[in-house]
Amino acid sequence: MGPLTTNSKAGNARAALKDVCAQVATDREIVLCSWDAASSWGVQVADYALWATQRILESRACQWWDPCIRPTLQTAFRPWGAPAST
Repeated sequence: MGPLTTNSKAGNARAALKDVCAQVATDREIVLCSWDAASSWGVQVADYALWATQRILESRACQWWDPCIRPTLQTAFRPWGAPAST
């Protein structure tokens, strides 16, 4: 599978975002931005931090959570209302 930035995948992602935003964010414009993770170390770090946070929110183990992610996290919440116990 190629990077998200291929035209068809990026186009599909933009269309999906536009559809969701039309339903919930009628008072502002939201624009999808995507980068190939290999092009920026910061994108790779953010992706890994999000992956680790998702594992914790799903009550799954992540050995890197306590030493690497938790000290840098200010908040964690689930937008659908369930409490986050990080």
